[in-house]
Formats: sequence, structure tokens, C-alpha cells
Amino acid sequence: MQTEVSDFDLRHLDRDNIDAFTLTYRMLTQNNDRFSIGRLAENYEFTHPLFHNAFTQLREQNTLFLSTGSPLQPGGDAVTYREILDTVIYGELAHSNKKKAAMFQHWTRWPAHEKCLWLVFDHALRCSMEILQHFRDLNAATLMAYFAVPVREESVFQRLQEKGIIRKDLTFSATCGSD
Repeated sequence: MQTEVSDFDLRHLDRDNIDAFTLTYRMLTQNNDRFSIGRLAENYEFTHPLFHNAFTQLREQNTLFLSTGSPLQPGGDAVTYREILDTVIYGELAHSNKKKAAMFQHWTRWPAHEKCLWLVFDHALRCSMEILQHFRDLNAATLMAYFAVPVREESVFQRLQEKGIIRKDLTFSATCGSD
């Protein structure tokens, strides 16, 4: 069975969810924001080597993903996932960069190319979200270790157990009692 990008309908993309993610993504990735991953890295300099090394490896994984060429290849050159995210976020969704807006318009001048871009953007968002969830889990473990802050979400608790950060014999309710 052969299909083309033009055969796909992008109704599954929820603009409200994309906008919400975009605001969070911008906050976490713009180094001038006090909640950015770059600023958070400064705090991890003072943590136990286990946490510091995990944070460093996670940042390296994120950098590697963002610098990887995507399937989008206008003019024969692969566009990185960082370029995809930046162009769509700052050129189309946030309307904050005229150069990126022009690039978005150039990439989407044909309907099939626009659909392809949104599919690649969707993939980049999902991968970025997964990496951001790892940062969240690492922060939860760090807060637990240093400040005895209980984990409030059972899914985070379970991921910390799966990663071997907290003991597998602990139960969520015993560790995270109500205040």
C-alpha cells in the first residue's frame, strides 16, 4: 500500500494543546527564563554526582535529538528538529520572529509540504515532551533526596521506581501521604 503525505488529515493536532506545550517549551528552553533547563543546570552543579551526571546526560541526549536531521528536506538538505521546533514555535505559533515566520511560509507554500511539516513537528513535540518528562522525574528525585519533598503524582513515583531511583518495595501511598 502506498500513501502520500497529502492523504493524511491533521485533525488529530489539537491547537490548544500545542499552544499550551509551546508556552511551556519556550519557558524551559529560553536560557533567559529563570525556569529554563539552562538555569536549572547551574543548580545541579551543587548536587550529588548521581543527580549531576544524570542531568548532564539528559541535556546531552536532548541536544543530540535537537541536532538530528529530520525527514523534512526542503532543497535536499535535512532540517534539524531544533530548526523545526524553533521555526514553527517562533515563526507560526508565537509570531515572535519575522525571519522564522518567513521560513515557515516558505516551507508551507504547498499543502502537502505543510502537512509534512506538521507531522514532523508533531513527532518533534512528542520526543521533546518525553525528554522534558525525564527532567521532571529527575527533579522530583532530587527534591525527594535533598529536601524530603514527597512525590505527588503516582505516575512519577512509578517512573522513579522503574529507573531505580527509589526502591521498588515502597508504595505510593506510604511514601506520599497527605499533608
